[in-house]
Amino acid sequence: MRKILILIFVLILSSAKFSMSQEQNPWFKGFPGILEKEKWSTQLLYDTTNACFQGTLKWIVITHPGLIGQAPTPWAQRQMLTHCFCVLDKIRREHNAEQYKA
Repeated sequence: MRKILILIFVLILSSAKFSMSQEQNPWFKGFPGILEKEKWSTQLLYDTTNACFQGTLKWIVITHPGLIGQAPTPWAQRQMLTHCFCVLDKIRREHNAEQYKA
């Protein structure tokens, strides 16, 4: 019984901590602070890498029609993803996030 009361007390305290606003709670670092104007958001990084991966896959299939319907091996997927990260790094060096979105 005592353990249950302690658990309830801890839950009440933790819910009070999370119910404070951002100004009152110094540990809150969530939205919208993580989406600053000049930063590359996680969603933009994911979408760009995913588009590159799909484009690379399409280019490989167009070049080698015999591969249509076959999933790339894990090693090939890793190589394609490494290529897309390099492309993304080059884009990020030459353009900021606002320029890229435009």
